[in-house]
Amino acid sequence: MYNNWQDWRWQVRHTVRDIPTFERLLNVQLDDDRRKGLARTLERFPLSITPYYLSLIDAADYENDPVFLQSFPRQAELIVGKDEIADPLHEDHDSPVPLITHRYPDRVLFHVSNVCSMYCRHCTR
Repeated sequence: MYNNWQDWRWQVRHTVRDIPTFERLLNVQLDDDRRKGLARTLERFPLSITPYYLSLIDAADYENDPVFLQSFPRQAELIVGKDEIADPLHEDHDSPVPLITHRYPDRVLFHVSNVCSMYCRHCTR
């Protein structure tokens, strides 16, 4: 491991954001169809995963690994059904000013940072 492995700043500086780095660090080789599909998906949904979280992925079965599934977008996410809406959680309406969400009458959520170390597929940010 690297000397700075446990330093969060090092982790953020070395965040994996592309397919070649993912393949190299996890020592896997995507087939051409999978690589092309993931590349198309990453144009719309960026990838961001720290080396630590990447190290938790089981390289032998990465496509079924929970961390992989949580962090890597899938082509199906590009398909928008006719009944789907662009803002299903009404976040545009609930954000009267940048970095604040006001969804409930007696609650306000302050976004103290606009940076995440990993882009989770379930996140609404």
